[in-house]
Amino acid sequence: MAERSAFTAGRVLESVASFERAAEAYELVAERYPNGPHGADARFNAGVLRQALAQPKRAIDHYQIYARRYRRTKRDAEEVAFRVAVVREEAGDQTRAESAFGEYVQSYPRGVHSLEAAVRFDP
Repeated sequence: MAERSAFTAGRVLESVASFERAAEAYELVAERYPNGPHGADARFNAGVLRQALAQPKRAIDHYQIYARRYRRTKRDAEEVAFRVAVVREEAGDQTRAESAFGEYVQSYPRGVHSLEAAVRFDP
């Protein structure tokens, strides 16, 4: 019940544009209940909100954990892995962005973004 309540609180806070507090609620769910029914969604939502709040390091942390932990169980793990590189690039960290694009190409050679990542990766 605590997991569902915290996740619902995150959704309500997000709906009234209290994004910092919503991210905190999602983070609570993601950390305490990573394998619960809302764990993956909470981790993803926290990443999206941290990215929107111009907190790239925190967004990247959430996206990396999501992509790793849910690689085999969530279809969008590939998309989230690509987002890691995009957020690094948006934050001006070109060296690490290129590395992340390279990692994406290695992990998903036939992925939806493989061509784009390969072009953006400059070994």
